Amino acid sequence: MPPIWTENVSTYTTEEVIQAQKDNREWHKQLRVKMNALVNSKLAKQIGSEEYVVGRELASVEVAECRRRLQMLTDEIATRNRFRLSKSKQGLRSVAVPVTTVPAAAPANGQNDLSAYQELAVTVPESGME
Repeated sequence: MPPIWTENVSTYTTEEVIQAQKDNREWHKQLRVKMNALVNSKLAKQIGSEEYVVGRELASVEVAECRRRLQMLTDEIATRNRFRLSKSKQGLRSVAVPVTTVPAAAPANGQNDLSAYQELAVTVPESGME
């Protein structure tokens, strides 16, 4: 049985979103068990082809709804994480810091190879690295 659902998951608290994900995963497990039972019934010739086809079609509709809900919940969590990250990055700036790396192979002429140096962008607080 599908869990209780509201289309507007943006009104959920974070705890409710997480609980909805758990409920959705449990529903998905139940759908898999139901599908396996249907297949086993067909293989054991307990049901006919028509009943099997109808059962598969109904299960496909339920699985599609389960996946749609999963995507909505995943998108909501990603949106909340982006918002939280953007708020935490306020007051930060990017600076270039030289980084020494070891070349894959030593230069043939024994000279230092400038390709061993590269720039790395690092984000630091505004008050740091003046």
